[in-house]
Amino acid sequence: AYRVKIPLKQKQEVRCSFCWRVTPNFAGMDFSDDLNNSLEALKQGQLVGIPGTAGWMLAGNATNETAMIALMKIHANLFGNTADGLLPVILLADERDFVQYISALDLAVFDWMALQNDPVAIWFDGIIGLAGCLLTESGAAAFTLVQDDFNKHLVKRFRLPLAALR
Repeated sequence: AYRVKIPLKQKQEVRCSFCWRVTPNFAGMDFSDDLNNSLEALKQGQLVGIPGTAGWMLAGNATNETAMIALMKIHANLFGNTADGLLPVILLADERDFVQYISALDLAVFDWMALQNDPVAIWFDGIIGLAGCLLTESGAAAFTLVQDDFNKHLVKRFRLPLAALR
């Protein structure tokens, strides 16, 4: 079993057989080893710890049902009932990726997103190709474009969307 360290208020450490610990080295901005380790773990269906704008997130392959069930179980174990109804955000690297996972996409959303100063997650209906446990009862999911270098490289090189929970 691997360990994944997630900075929490209680400084808890989570043990998970699906997880890989990654601590990107941002000091010199050379995170190639962390990126390669994360990619290998994701290819094996494991979860990875990734940096986010509001802290660390636990993420996995959004198209892998087993990994997504594990992600949601870990989150529920950490946060208890507060995790009820909370779904991961789908991380994409490029606007072109939206058309692969959202049917009948209104392209005007990209103009609106360009006007936003902070990262935003937008709920879309008509989701295709993602693990079913990521969707609401009506088939919707929240998507965002990654903006930091590490996650952008990770999602681009993985070539599949990630689902992340904080």
